[in-house]
Amino acid sequence: EELNFGKVQNSIRITLENPSSENLNWSVKSSNSWLTVSQESGSVSSKAYINAIVSRSGLAAGDYDGSLTFSAGGLQTVIPASMSIAVNEKPTITAENYASLTSNSVTLSGTLISIGSSEVTSYGFCWATHSEPTINDKVITLGDSQVAKPFEAVITGLESETRYYFR
Repeated sequence: EELNFGKVQNSIRITLENPSSENLNWSVKSSNSWLTVSQESGSVSSKAYINAIVSRSGLAAGDYDGSLTFSAGGLQTVIPASMSIAVNEKPTITAENYASLTSNSVTLSGTLISIGSSEVTSYGFCWATHSEPTINDKVITLGDSQVAKPFEAVITGLESETRYYFR
């Protein structure tokens, strides 16, 4: 396996499994200072979990490769790890369509195309009766996201026979 942290993921859970009926002592070493683990050694009887953690603090934009080397029972296993640090990329989002239009509601759809260089902390729609709605007008927020994805929201309380603009 490979540990791919991408642009925003900071932690990946690793499962340690021991098929033997006896306890197995293990240890792990990282190849880089930006890649650490929640526990560097231990003993596992059947199954245990640790976290691989990356720190992007103080690193320049670019792609980084490293590895974790696990030692157990006289054997070593190397697991490659990678992460990226983007150059302050902004998220890309589209407000695409409307559907299920009634006299007082509509379903809006859009796509979070790219999250940019960090986690998206809030996304959704804004709407108004003027042609350039902003977050100072009516807003529905749909939470945060670490992944690109399509989304939709049902807007209610609209006035009939009124033109609305959304973004």
